[in-house]
Order: sequence, then C-alpha cells, then structure tokens
Amino acid sequence: MLDKVNRLSERTNTLVVDFFSYVLIAIALFICADVFGRFVLGSPLIASREIVVLVMPWIVCTSLAYGLIKGTHVQVTLVLDRIPLKAREILEICINILGSACFLLFIYGGSLQFWASWRIKEVMFAALLVLPWWISKLAVPVGMFLIFAQFVIYLIRSARRI
Repeated sequence: MLDKVNRLSERTNTLVVDFFSYVLIAIALFICADVFGRFVLGSPLIASREIVVLVMPWIVCTSLAYGLIKGTHVQVTLVLDRIPLKAREILEICINILGSACFLLFIYGGSLQFWASWRIKEVMFAALLVLPWWISKLAVPVGMFLIFAQFVIYLIRSARRI
C-alpha cells in the first residue's frame, strides 16, 4: 500500500514539475517579448513583471518535493557514511520527523497568509490590470503539503525498516 502511495506521490510531483517547467519556458518567452517590446518597439507588455511575480512562487514551492524525491537537496553524508547502519536508520527516522514537522509548520503559516489574503480579496495593482495576490500565496501551503506528504511517506518507510 505504501509503495502505491509513494508511486502516486512521485507521479503527481513529476506531473506538477513538468507542468511548471513549461510555465517557466513560457515566462522566459514572456520576458523576452516584454524586453523586445519595451526596448525595440517602445511598448512593453502589460503587467509583465507582476504576472511573473504571481507565478514564480508556484514554480519554487511545487518543485521542493520533486527535489526530495530525486535526492537533489543538500545532504550531509559525511557523518551518515561513518555511523553504523542501525544508527543511520534511526537518524533517518529523526530527519524525516524533523522534515515533516518543519513543513507542517510551513503549511500552517502559509495557510494563514493565504487565508488572510483571500478574506480581504488582496490584489496587486499592475498597470491596467488588477491581479489577485492570493493566487500566489496559495502556492506556499500547496507546495509545502507536497513535500510534507513525501517526508511522511519516507518516515513510514524508514520506520518499517527498523
């Protein structure tokens, strides 16, 4: 059952990262079009900076869990490689508990920020557009939930090994 949940989590995170990879390419093209319009045609795109600011938290926050799955986050293996296997497994459980707890706090804090923004219908005024600021703030609890869920999966898996 845990393997199915882990595969589902990995597939979900891969799809999310793939989607936001295309969004990142679109942002790069959007910025190039804005620069071209601003300096060559003398007419920049409307609200280009603000739209990028709204989208970037989604790219950053949703990619954290993918980094954990792929093992690309910074890890201190100097100590782990020198301790016995049993102690390493116990330390891995502690790391997963700490990671879960930290990201649970980030979910809570991000949810408070999102909810406050949602309640007042917070907006970003950009040139001729009014953009909802809460969309960007929703990225934090969503992204933090993805990595929290992966830490919990790893915690259960490491606890079963002992």
